[in-house]
Amino acid sequence: MRWLELISISSAIFLGRCVVPKNIHEVPRSKLDSLYSAALHEYRRHAVYLPPGFQKGNSYPVVWDTDGIHPEAIRLLDSLIGQHRMHPIVYVSSCANTRVADSTTVKTVDGKAVHLVFRNFDYIRNNTSGGKGPLGARFDQHMAYCVNEFMPAIERQLALPDDAGNRYYYGVSNGAGFGLQLAHRYPDLISSYFCCSPFGADPEDLEWKTTQQYPTMFWCFGDQEPPFLQEDAAWLQERYAESGSSFHLQVFAGGHASAAWNQAFIAWCLEKFGVR
Repeated sequence: MRWLELISISSAIFLGRCVVPKNIHEVPRSKLDSLYSAALHEYRRHAVYLPPGFQKGNSYPVVWDTDGIHPEAIRLLDSLIGQHRMHPIVYVSSCANTRVADSTTVKTVDGKAVHLVFRNFDYIRNNTSGGKGPLGARFDQHMAYCVNEFMPAIERQLALPDDAGNRYYYGVSNGAGFGLQLAHRYPDLISSYFCCSPFGADPEDLEWKTTQQYPTMFWCFGDQEPPFLQEDAAWLQERYAESGSSFHLQVFAGGHASAAWNQAFIAWCLEKFGVR
């Protein structure tokens, strides 16, 4: 399964990356908060970045990130907005649950046994549980949290418009795989997705409809990443073309690494929100 290939690359990146970074407090106009999820029966932490001069009730593009907090990316956004190279945007990122989920272990590429954490079940559909039991329900519960609790709560807090055209999605690795499934299941929720190095979702497992208009998809990965990412991209391009939906592909130099993701994300932001 794809999720096992994910674990085999590096347990450090995927099992520890989503702990709330201490240096988020150094990012201007960023604050940490938490929200109780009735769907997940737990509190989930998140960070909100507000641009310089933010005024509650005004309309701003909002970039949603459901899998981790990226202080360096937010600092770059803040710098570009401050230099008037980018229009002001709001960036909201949810922190994944990295607590150990159960006694299940998998082996990494170096032979170490690691425990699966709740994040593995939140972002990857039909994980080792085969979709059964409490952990088998986590994927749908997590999606319900994002769609019905997290996004509406932040939009109410900031008095932002409830409008798909105002919403954008950014995800890397499992977050990108989750984004693909979100775009497929709720095509009218978010206008545009930027999915970088997507892991944990097999596009061929999803039922794509030629009569459905899907959100704009920007899909990117590194030239040193596993071959299945290229295969997924080719397959998705065909499905998007069949439905007349917009699909953009980019291959960057490098592998599964946050530095490359930050660069690709900032380039996407400049393309979408840059001052012309």
